[in-house]
Amino acid sequence: MKAIFFTDVHLVSKTNVNRVDNLPETQKLKLKELIDVCSEDVDIALSSGDMFDRHTPAITTMNTFTNFAECLNIPFILCPGNHDLHGYNYKTLETTGLGYTCKLLKTYKKIKLFKQNDEYMDYDNFRIHFKQTIDKEPMKEFIVDRTTNEFHLGLIHDMVYNIDFYNAVTTYDDFNTNLDVVFNGHIHNGHEPIYLDDTWFINTGSVTRMHKPKPVFIPRYAMCNLKGEKKHWVVENKEFKCAIEDTFNVIEKRNFNDFISNIESKNIQTNALDYMFKKAKISLTETSFNKLNELYDEVR
Repeated sequence: MKAIFFTDVHLVSKTNVNRVDNLPETQKLKLKELIDVCSEDVDIALSSGDMFDRHTPAITTMNTFTNFAECLNIPFILCPGNHDLHGYNYKTLETTGLGYTCKLLKTYKKIKLFKQNDEYMDYDNFRIHFKQTIDKEPMKEFIVDRTTNEFHLGLIHDMVYNIDFYNAVTTYDDFNTNLDVVFNGHIHNGHEPIYLDDTWFINTGSVTRMHKPKPVFIPRYAMCNLKGEKKHWVVENKEFKCAIEDTFNVIEKRNFNDFISNIESKNIQTNALDYMFKKAKISLTETSFNKLNELYDEVR
């Protein structure tokens, strides 16, 4: 089986302050690239959720997703992420943007949205399993019945990762599983494919960078050629070609700090905010001034 995997698209209807491009259009370009790749000898598409940036997306954003799903000519299996859900409540999934669009699509498209614990779908000699995420409780294990199919894949959206940070994740070393592959999202940096203790761990990171990431990475998807002996499966991260041109607003803290320190040393004879914005118009770059306007808009 040859699969394509991607995660954390975070579809939006407008550009946020951290981006200088047209973010919705950039996202459409990435989805178009996925469609093109899927048309070339790929059997199935998998995604670990956060398809939308909010559980109640705009109609135009839902249209972007449905147009993408309709153009795929292969089965598409996905699970919800925390942004797709309302308060990690899987019972209300069908009332969210992701649940609603998938319900419409499944009537005439090969699309499967996982919802229940222990839910699965078979494809050839593979069984694809799902397990729900619990808020603030990183998943510790994912054990399945291996007597049914030759290979078993897991699709999750959880705090399971190759390295620990802030004691908030379960590292792969401590993750108890008998799956052949664990596909995961949620943590946006992602990593290169890892084969550990007879299990492949795949997290490509987010398709969309909502701000300039540290460390910097180019968004990517994974091509998974799951044929032959498992340890020799070919799993490769591929960078989105259109993502190289992504650009970000970088608001330098030093620019603000120097400016604030300067006006605090002055003897102000007028309204402090009026004085600050008068000086800011002269002292700050246009980007920094616009950001300052946003920060103080409610109190001016």
